[in-house]
Amino acid sequence: FDSQFSNWEEPITVLLLTHPIETLKNEILTTGIGNGVTIKVKKPENGSFIKNNIIDIEMSIFTKNEPMTTEIWLNNQLIERLSQSTQFSGFQFTELNGEIKEYRYRKQYFTPANFQLQNLLSIRVVDTQGNTDEKTIILFK
Repeated sequence: FDSQFSNWEEPITVLLLTHPIETLKNEILTTGIGNGVTIKVKKPENGSFIKNNIIDIEMSIFTKNEPMTTEIWLNNQLIERLSQSTQFSGFQFTELNGEIKEYRYRKQYFTPANFQLQNLLSIRVVDTQGNTDEKTIILFK
């Protein structure tokens, strides 16, 4: 028996009766996109070690608008710039609901000759409304 059942059961029941499931799902999806665009990096993990001189990047960009540019930097050197003019080659697009779009990206990069013991990978996105997000990840050799 859950001793807190009486505290949460009635409010949850009221919420579900007064809000359709689709509305609740959309609210949950849009909550994490406060400024209009959010990057979620799946690979590489922060603090991970690079094996076989290959950096495997897997990420999703969640946006209310279209992404305008996506830049991938390694140790403050641009290694790739994707834009609307390049049609975001490598991205897979999914519309999650009427408001949020997900762009999934995966690509492998060979480490450059100047790859150091500790490295900084940065991913920056700007959408068509000027909203930005940036994720920074430390990688080890």
